[in-house]
Amino acid sequence: MTEPAPRRSRLISLEVLGLAVAILSLAAALIYNGRQLHQTREATQLQLMTNLNAQLNDSMARLWKHENEMIAIQTGEREFASSSAKLDIDRAFAYMEYLAWLFDAKFLDLPDAEKLWAPSMACRYENVLLPTSASADDAAHDYPHLTRLVRAYRPCKE
Repeated sequence: MTEPAPRRSRLISLEVLGLAVAILSLAAALIYNGRQLHQTREATQLQLMTNLNAQLNDSMARLWKHENEMIAIQTGEREFASSSAKLDIDRAFAYMEYLAWLFDAKFLDLPDAEKLWAPSMACRYENVLLPTSASADDAAHDYPHLTRLVRAYRPCKE
């Protein structure tokens, strides 16, 4: 007659099974939390992009009131921008510099976001900032992140 298996080995088997279930549950929770964190990060980035887009559009709209002045500078009829135009240019390009910094520092990594924004930023850089700056070196000094970003998307295709 065989003796029944000791109860101790069954307890050990249940303990190992319980430990395995706990580890699998923890792994599933970590995966779920990782996905939630990724989705939250994307939503936050999208909200930031939306806010920056509104501010940038507002600041670029202010530049339209200086359109004749900008054309006169580009054609050589005028040498410098007025103080009012310079203030609006600085505001618009400060937003673009901040956006370029966010891309540079990888704070914004939404798929294709940089490809969406950079070409129009390059055109604004070439058509507004460079003609109104004392020199290209001054523009690069004042807006280093923007300068790096637009170099990849030049020449302007608008």
